[in-house]
Amino acid sequence: SAGTPPRRFDDVDVTFCTVVGDDPSGAFVKEQLAKEVERSRDGVGDGPRLHVHVERVEGHPTASYIAMLGSDGELAAAAAVMEIFDRALRPSVMMIDRDRRPRTDVLVLDGNVANTTAALIADPPNGCRVIAIDPISKAKAKRLVPVLKTAEAAAPVVMKPNVFEAEALAVDLGIAVPANVDDSTDAVAAMCARIIEACPALHALLCTRGPKGVVIACRVASGAAAIVPEGWSREPMSSSVITTALPAAPLLRGQKVVKVTGAGDAFFSTVIATLARSPNIRPATLAEASRAGCIVSRDVITTPPSKL
Repeated sequence: SAGTPPRRFDDVDVTFCTVVGDDPSGAFVKEQLAKEVERSRDGVGDGPRLHVHVERVEGHPTASYIAMLGSDGELAAAAAVMEIFDRALRPSVMMIDRDRRPRTDVLVLDGNVANTTAALIADPPNGCRVIAIDPISKAKAKRLVPVLKTAEAAAPVVMKPNVFEAEALAVDLGIAVPANVDDSTDAVAAMCARIIEACPALHALLCTRGPKGVVIACRVASGAAAIVPEGWSREPMSSSVITTALPAAPLLRGQKVVKVTGAGDAFFSTVIATLARSPNIRPATLAEASRAGCIVSRDVITTPPSKL
């Protein structure tokens, strides 16, 4: 987000790639990122580092997003200006020069870079073990459908749609979705399983449902002999996808929700950090990462913005 530097995890190096416009907002973003880079270098020894690759694009405003919250902390309205990503965020920006690519355990993309996603899925940075995608919105989720249906992924793709984005994906894929699908955990699980079966590039979906928690769908070996982990179930209409559901983290004593903006980002960033540390992305790993994500998400939505 414009003006919001990416946060470092305690033991995970981060390389942040983006474009900014030739305007004061772009200058501010670059200035703040430079400060974050210097701060990361103040660590001791071989601690985590932040690396930044930012290209300035003439003739375009820097991307911006304004969220307006109601008195209950729920998102009431939002305004976004993201055209610069469609027009100027090329694979060369995301991948830097081939000879200078850093080793990458997890490549993180979102719906704003749909135009470059196909190239990045097929040819990710060196050492990439997981490709993580956040669709961002219902409209941008639909833009990912052609890529997910046809791309040959060089690494497993894990995507985090919320239930409304997942529904948009399903409808665009021609999958029948019952009305009020979020009323039934089983219906959400079945929908996610069918999305994975329709998209060869997908390995797993982490479908967030706000206070209802998260449904995880994961591609596994097919066949009756394949072992289904405890707590998971094989979808009746699928021989190669298993699902499980996790509850949202309960509020602790004294906690109350003050805003929900950022809950999904907190969840997925925690999942990504967990996957970056893990040697595999088995179902148990995805469940562990999602449980941790639910806890961090709870802490974010119960913390006033001034204290983050």
